[in-house]
Amino acid sequence: MLQRVAALWRWWLALAAVLACSALAGFLDSAARTHAVPAVDNGAHPLDPLIRSAAHEHLPRGWDWRILKALVRQESGYDPQARSPGGALGLCQLMPATARALGLDPARADDPRANLAAGARYLADLHDRWRTVSDGPPQWSATRLAIAAYNAGPGRVERAVQAAGSTRWDDVMPHLPASTGRHVQRIMDQHYPAYASAIYDRPRGLGRGWRARPEGLGLGHLRQRLSWAGLGRVE
Repeated sequence: MLQRVAALWRWWLALAAVLACSALAGFLDSAARTHAVPAVDNGAHPLDPLIRSAAHEHLPRGWDWRILKALVRQESGYDPQARSPGGALGLCQLMPATARALGLDPARADDPRANLAAGARYLADLHDRWRTVSDGPPQWSATRLAIAAYNAGPGRVERAVQAAGSTRWDDVMPHLPASTGRHVQRIMDQHYPAYASAIYDRPRGLGRGWRARPEGLGLGHLRQRLSWAGLGRVE
């Protein structure tokens, strides 16, 4: 009898230990998720003022500056010193010949302000090639064509448009390299919506207790999160 009581007691102790460990693991996992950097970063960044200034100065009137921010996030991860294996330079990952054509000395490509200005001018020039193409949500055809040209080159995109017989992005994308399609989708379907759906009071890491502040509250915020209509027209 005593042996059965002792065995039962040990069983209860083991069960309590398992439950305690499970609870602790859940707490640690929750804490890790809270502080982990998300796959799609939708926080503010110290470069935001420079990105906003370059977008407002060089990109088409009415464009949301956060489209340029999404491009920078994808191109360089906000690293002014970024160098690609192919030789692309800086925040906007400009090739040296492209940088020179835009008036940027490649030796100054790590200057954030100069690189952003050149990258924004280049994106504006590419967008102008498809100025007769409809733009705006949900297709963003002209914008996607411009970003594809930024990645693969304007000639490659023009050939894809001719092969598709259409300027709709869904028609053109199959005629482009898969890597270019993924590149455009990450910018326009992941990073940009994340940036456009929330604003942040201060960049990550600048003070304990800092939290993201939604761009709106209540029904208006819900309506914004459920539809992307108008996201590209935020001043």
